[in-house]
Amino acid sequence: MGERVDRTKTSLAGDRKAHRLTKSALYRSKNVLFMENGEHHLIEVERLPQTVKDDKPICMAVAILQHSKLLFLRFVYDILAKYLIAGSFKLNYCDTDSLCICKFNRNII
Repeated sequence: MGERVDRTKTSLAGDRKAHRLTKSALYRSKNVLFMENGEHHLIEVERLPQTVKDDKPICMAVAILQHSKLLFLRFVYDILAKYLIAGSFKLNYCDTDSLCICKFNRNII
């Protein structure tokens, strides 16, 4: 739901058209496509689109992300901290659908 909507638009052009496209305010980059003998006939030009249709529900994506963080932290502090020995684990990484926990052996430390 929260995907980027400002993707670049790629065009293949000759020298004359590529020169015209690079003067645009929407121009981002160009890449000359060489043949095996070192000559080039095409240039790849990346531009921003002229219009962006912003129809993505960004507020929903943010709400889902924040709610998943809350659920993971509740699990760590309400469940793991309650049933495991304090200091025997560490939260390394948390994503919207995954959790990475490092478990310490109390006898070694």
